Amino acid sequence: MPKKKAVGKQPKLKVPHIALHLAPDPEGLYTQCSAQLTQVLAQPTVFVTPNPPAAVLTPALANLWSAIQADQGGGPVAHSALVAAAVKVRQLFTQFGKYAEGVVLAAPVEEASAIIRSVNMYESNVGKRAPKQELAIKHVTGVSGAVLCIAAAIAGALTYTFESSLDQVTWSTGIQTGKVRGTITGLTPGKVYYFRFLAFKKDGTTYQSQVVYLMVL
Repeated sequence: MPKKKAVGKQPKLKVPHIALHLAPDPEGLYTQCSAQLTQVLAQPTVFVTPNPPAAVLTPALANLWSAIQADQGGGPVAHSALVAAAVKVRQLFTQFGKYAEGVVLAAPVEEASAIIRSVNMYESNVGKRAPKQELAIKHVTGVSGAVLCIAAAIAGALTYTFESSLDQVTWSTGIQTGKVRGTITGLTPGKVYYFRFLAFKKDGTTYQSQVVYLMVL
């Protein structure tokens, strides 16, 4: 007799793993790691005992930022100090990434992906095609405190509103436009900002993009 199909049986959820991709350049590394640390500290019930602790990560990031500034127009000594500071931050946040993966593995499977996203990390996509980025943020060459926002085209969108935030709680409108790109000015150099866009569609609905972050120069 043929076997009966199990009725109502749910597919087993697969535990995602964190992809430990750290930015290769010092400025990108500082931006990425600062954002991750901010999100971790905002979730003390999830990340109960960060390893390394914030007391170690925070001064390492501060030292990297000082080294980035000192390297601008500095000589070989300043550049060597920058390289050393970046190596230290990379080592610490590689260790932290492994701690974060342990938190994910210990959490309920259905919550794992949300935890990964909450600290601006990524699920390992080995064998998968990378998803298209919804929002790209670029520095405006020669203009301090300004960024160019480039949105993916949203079907039926009439206007786009590009917003910025320092904490992902309070959002400020940077520019409203009928185009998929716009420049936000008046940002504070040296700060890590979060960006998103809202697309207002013909049918009266609104589409909100993913959030991306960048240290403003």
